[in-house]
Amino acid sequence: EKISGVAPPHRAWELRTILLELERIYSHLGDMAGMVTDVAYPVGASRLMMMREEIFRQNQQLTGSRFFKDIVAIGGMKRDIPTASIGELLTYFKGFPGRFKEALDLVHHSPWVVDRFETTGVIKGSLVQLLHLTGPAGRGSGLAADNRLDHPYGIYPHTSINSCVLPKGDVLSRFEVKAAEILDSIRMIEEIAAKMKEGPVNCPVDIKNGYSISVLEAPRGQNMHWVYIKHGIVQRYKVRTASFCNWRAIEHAVLGNIVPDFPLINKSLNLSYAGTDL
Repeated sequence: EKISGVAPPHRAWELRTILLELERIYSHLGDMAGMVTDVAYPVGASRLMMMREEIFRQNQQLTGSRFFKDIVAIGGMKRDIPTASIGELLTYFKGFPGRFKEALDLVHHSPWVVDRFETTGVIKGSLVQLLHLTGPAGRGSGLAADNRLDHPYGIYPHTSINSCVLPKGDVLSRFEVKAAEILDSIRMIEEIAAKMKEGPVNCPVDIKNGYSISVLEAPRGQNMHWVYIKHGIVQRYKVRTASFCNWRAIEHAVLGNIVPDFPLINKSLNLSYAGTDL
């Protein structure tokens, strides 16, 4: 779109942003449930996993795909999402914060869980910029960096974002950052939906030759994409996921911790093997 000088319609960007924030919600719910599971507290994890499944079902209702496949297109969206479906999502969200708080209370009121999370897997703040750590890994260690704010794209410049930053750098901090981001994503979706108007969701695109680089704030952190178009086809494409940089943090985070805490520390960062090997 940047190469071809195309500006997708405003409604398309509103829908894209809603889907991006839904992706953040279900990704963080999975991470948090995994962290609680790794300290052998399935009762606490089950509520988070149930809520994650509910989000997947909302995704299915909105787009026909639990993972938003075949909905975004160059120039906007492949098809519109009915306003009534957005309304059903907002209705679902009315009860979400209260239920989410109850799920968090199960964790916060379980001393053995907090004991395993707190002071475990510390990533020192001095390492964050040296290793270029981003996302909850960086914000959980005191770095106030978020590409939605620092390099805003789409309608993010016109959307209020409350980025949670905590200084301690331990597993508990990363857990709390993700919890705060889930609630903020819901607030953002409600804010966007309240302003939405009917309109086109796609525009014609004349693919041109050239290259472009983009960065975005994925659930794990900063994703970077570089693409080169020649003769109307993708000649070169390179992606660098947040895991490529965040992976280097784990060798520092595990120092001085017991062996059974390795899975917990690993899950708190939620590193992608495939994303590192790209």
